[in-house]
Amino acid sequence: MKNAATALGLALLLLAAGPQDKRTRPFAMGVNPFPYEITAEAVEATQLWILDNTDLAAVKFDEGVPWQEALENKNTYDPAFESSIDWKGKKPQDKKVFLSLTPLNKDKTGMAGYRGAFENMPNPDPWNKKDLDDPLVAKAYLNFCREMIRRFKPDYLAYGLEVNNLIKVPAKWKKFVLFARDIYVALKKENPQLPLILTLSTETATDPEQIGQQRKAIGEILPVTDLIAVTAIPYLKEPNPAKIPKNYFAQMAALAPQKPFAIAETAFLAEDVNVDLGALHIERVGKAAWQADYLRFCFEEGVKHNAKFIVWMIPRDLDKLYDALPPLVREIILPIRDTGLMDGAGNPRKSFELWSQWLKYPRSK
Repeated sequence: MKNAATALGLALLLLAAGPQDKRTRPFAMGVNPFPYEITAEAVEATQLWILDNTDLAAVKFDEGVPWQEALENKNTYDPAFESSIDWKGKKPQDKKVFLSLTPLNKDKTGMAGYRGAFENMPNPDPWNKKDLDDPLVAKAYLNFCREMIRRFKPDYLAYGLEVNNLIKVPAKWKKFVLFARDIYVALKKENPQLPLILTLSTETATDPEQIGQQRKAIGEILPVTDLIAVTAIPYLKEPNPAKIPKNYFAQMAALAPQKPFAIAETAFLAEDVNVDLGALHIERVGKAAWQADYLRFCFEEGVKHNAKFIVWMIPRDLDKLYDALPPLVREIILPIRDTGLMDGAGNPRKSFELWSQWLKYPRSK
């Protein structure tokens, strides 16, 4: 009788655990290798953390383009471009790579600045007189994409980031649409199996005051993006994840239901934030539990829409970086400072526990 009871108890235990054990996820999971401090130790620690806690290497360059070097095919870009390539020589071969580049500036109001010894430098002459409709700009950017593909060998390439923000500047958008078509056609001819992506800002695309204009303009670039890949920073409008619309991601996926879906970058506050930059004022409540709830929502939506990947913005809060920066620059990073899966001291949050749980689920084919 005792053996029978033990066997029954074990069977019930296995039955209860079964559904969770069998759970799978369609998406790869990545986190941007954004260091919590500008030191060699922090950079290496962040890269090692990425190795242990992701199965997608997300490499993002949103800091200008080396226009002249790329035009001349010198391939002598600043060494900083190399810092995310080999992960200190420890990058496993089975990680997918999502490489993000963009020809647009930080504000997404026009052509990117110059990437030289520093990020986002003013474009030197003659690049300061050029725009996205200049054939030399297209040639330089195409060369840049080719070289970065050679270096990183990505499984996914974003060749434009949050491009729908440029729709607010109609004259620039018109130029960008033609530019994107030329870049897409050339890269696709050379890399027919590589998914080419233009990412879209969810907040901009769903802004009630812009939604009509956004839908129409986004339709113009749908033929030159192989995925509907979105960025999402919902806490800027709604800090409580329970109040985020249930169709928050679904309405973006519906832009082109026949195309694969992905979350190219997202984040959520875990602590309160108060930013005052004149025209920009952000005061939001942040809770670690709310952050975990939002991340769970991302995972559930990722399953529902068969997402290719989900990328979290930063691994660890930027408290140390924030303290080391001058006051004005501090305010710029403050909106994302407390969005890490780890807090400022490196302690795991509830969101990290959830992340680790989902990372253990096998990928569905």
